[in-house]
Amino acid sequence: MIKKKIRIVGIILFLLIAAAIYSMQQAHTLNDASAIISLTNPGPDGYPVKWTASTNPRSFGTSDFIFYSNETSVDSTFFMNVSINNVENLMGWGIGIVYDKTILSYSSAWRPSDHVFRFVEDKGWDIVAPDVTFADINATHKRLMWGCAYIIPEEEESWTFNGSGTLCQIQFKIIKDKLAETFIEWDQEWTAVYYYLGIKQIPTVKNAYFKYFAEASREIEPIWIWIATVAVVIIVVGTIVLNYKIKSKKISKDGKKG
Repeated sequence: MIKKKIRIVGIILFLLIAAAIYSMQQAHTLNDASAIISLTNPGPDGYPVKWTASTNPRSFGTSDFIFYSNETSVDSTFFMNVSINNVENLMGWGIGIVYDKTILSYSSAWRPSDHVFRFVEDKGWDIVAPDVTFADINATHKRLMWGCAYIIPEEEESWTFNGSGTLCQIQFKIIKDKLAETFIEWDQEWTAVYYYLGIKQIPTVKNAYFKYFAEASREIEPIWIWIATVAVVIIVVGTIVLNYKIKSKKISKDGKKG
């Protein structure tokens, strides 16, 4: 009887361990496709008070932040989305962002109203998000570090984020007068996503590009390139037609003389 009970307990333990291993394999398989984290330009949408730089939409929706001195003054602010794509079973994230502190100054960071863990906040679960911290890398560059995770109460069913969304938003101030150009890059030693069952992954990352130029250095907008091209074509065609008419008249006169 005792041996039979031991055998039953052994079978149950084996089944539990097998189920746990299977779950871990399933979670790992779901995350084989690497998540992508990027820094994107949302424009002032949602937080116009935090965006005092130009609202010209030339680079909205891209990873570029391009400003000109006739539209944007020094000490103007802008912010960027820290976005994640192609993620499954997300339960936490940590980021390390490197920026040129001689050109940009950190102002603030926050999770927007539609951030990836909004469901957790709505449920009243505990969000774990320490303060933003910094470390000087060298004389010109600084690393910004932040992260967020959550705790599921014991009585609640498990929940994870799947899909694409915004992790947070980070605001910077322009502090260098004109002719400033830099990349805002990732420190992958400080960047990771955390999945269900404690799986950690270093995601694929995409950097951002910042440029602040004087009006004299402003790039020609595509519309002006098009207008200039059309004008040149009109002038060339007009010149050809005019030359043709002049030659035709000359030939006509010569014919009459003959």
